[in-house]
Amino acid sequence: MSAGYQATQSAHSLAEFSIEHPSLYQEWYKHSKALTLLSVKDEHHLLYLIKQLTEKNIPLSIFIEPDIKNQVTAIAIAPSLEAKKICSSLPLALKEYHKPKQIHKHFTGTQSNGQEDVVSCNWFNNSRMR
Repeated sequence: MSAGYQATQSAHSLAEFSIEHPSLYQEWYKHSKALTLLSVKDEHHLLYLIKQLTEKNIPLSIFIEPDIKNQVTAIAIAPSLEAKKICSSLPLALKEYHKPKQIHKHFTGTQSNGQEDVVSCNWFNNSRMR
């Protein structure tokens, strides 16, 4: 997925997050506005990341892109230390995906379709996050 398309998908997921989790979004917007854009190898790895986050009850929003056969292309994740821990080994987005990271070691899904998916992680920069 091109850098421009990754950025667009991230923006879509943040918009979804603002609608689905308005109080979390408003708190983030008021206190931080910091964004971290991360990527995973493909949709299957993104789905595995979603599974990891939901198992820890971390709020997130999923963006499904109708223009590419309703694939899950991006997620926005509520800021938390646990989310930061889960996402800490993921590479930054907006470039080609080159190497599998820690999330790949735990993934046992089906064959990749060659698409690259972006994760939009939004973390607060305040004392509650340290």
